Amino acid sequence: MSFMLMNDIKSLQEKYKNNVVINKKKIDITTQKILFGRVM
Repeated sequence: MSFMLMNDIKSLQEKYKNNVVINKKKIDITTQKILFGRVM
């Protein structure tokens, strides 16, 4: 029972990590667009 719970927590952490990485990329792209727009 506790083993299943540990696996669930691990997979949730992995999903969270992936979401953070994806969000960071989106933010980076948005920042680049804004900076590029200001330069133009």
